[in-house]
Amino acid sequence: MQHYRTLTELHLGNRWEAPQHPLFSLVGCLSDCKLGDREFTSDCYVIAFKKIKSGNLMYGRTRYDHDNGCLFFAKPRQIIEMKNLEFEEKGYMLIIHEDYLHGHELFKEIEKYSFFDYEVNEALHLSPKEEQLILELYAKIQDEYDTNPDEYSREIMLSHVSSILKYAQRYYKDSLSIGRR
Repeated sequence: MQHYRTLTELHLGNRWEAPQHPLFSLVGCLSDCKLGDREFTSDCYVIAFKKIKSGNLMYGRTRYDHDNGCLFFAKPRQIIEMKNLEFEEKGYMLIIHEDYLHGHELFKEIEKYSFFDYEVNEALHLSPKEEQLILELYAKIQDEYDTNPDEYSREIMLSHVSSILKYAQRYYKDSLSIGRR
């Protein structure tokens, strides 16, 4: 099994363009995004929004439920396995090396989100309204990532990541209370 210590290794191993930042990257996946069959771990947090048409995404040796548009979360050194994945439409991945969080409040805060753990093997399915909100936050991160980075960029991007996590926590809680998952 492959272990990626850096974002650059992860990008090269997946045949993606090199990341613009060594510790934070955005990867867009259209329907023709090729991830291939692979099993790996990394030193990164992954937050992904995908609409998967077919194939399997395994997380900690358990098949991840991904029948509709959903958010997927992984933390460093967890096993991710992909087989025959085909995407229906545009998706994205935020990939954050754990070192990028050092010295930021999100470093401690991220541990409280149980959806990064193997025990949560169900994707977070989103309503159209929830999906729109998450995509808007992603667009704000992408805009900051793509424009001239400065001393404020890290704080701005991580504040939007924190918002995504807080909304995801709310949506998980709501989905459990109404049996939506």
